[in-house]
Amino acid sequence: MIERSELKQTIGDTLERSRVAALIGERQCGKTTLARLDQPMHAKIYRVWLVIDEVQRRPDLFPILRVLADRTVLPARCLILGSTSPELLPQSSETLAGRISTLSISEFSLAELGKEVQNQLWRRGGFPPSFTAASEENSLEWQRFCQDFSG
Repeated sequence: MIERSELKQTIGDTLERSRVAALIGERQCGKTTLARLDQPMHAKIYRVWLVIDEVQRRPDLFPILRVLADRTVLPARCLILGSTSPELLPQSSETLAGRISTLSISEFSLAELGKEVQNQLWRRGGFPPSFTAASEENSLEWQRFCQDFSG
């Protein structure tokens, strides 16, 4: 697994400031993997720590998130993951305005990985399953599958 320490730190810092953080990005760019924060320091002070994946499929959860975000007796922190842009998240009467911070992520970048893997990044692309595949052949197979799947 590629350590995305800067991005993990940004997520942690965002959850320090906001009760709800939305991690938005394309399919397969690593949102779910990033949501598995390794024992975040701030998690110890909250009694409720919630991660919801593919939140765009569950607009009915937005009113519950609002209630959790507004609690003063039992503070909660929620990290929600979505495969679309914030504008495309399900329209809900609960906008979470003032309660949510949005972070957009994408596939691996050269800045994250370092110059020494520039050629591999160019050949395989930055999506984690393709970049970290066991072989060039497996990487190409993943890319073909995604191309077939998308259209």
